[in-house]
Amino acid sequence: MTVIIGAKCSDEIVLIADRKITDTTVDTLRYDNKIFGNIKNILIGYGGWIGTFDIYRNKLLFIFK
Repeated sequence: MTVIIGAKCSDEIVLIADRKITDTTVDTLRYDNKIFGNIKNILIGYGGWIGTFDIYRNKLLFIFK
């Protein structure tokens, strides 16, 4: 289960997420960031299968480069 918590403070935003990723292609666990922030002024937190998110992330990077 993915946990992503966000809070709006007086002058900023705080995002916190867990890091556990289950890789079903090799039946292992790995730890990686679930908050993506390579696009200026945009942060995205994700849960689910990392392969699907990687497709989405690559399309976003292409659009916003």
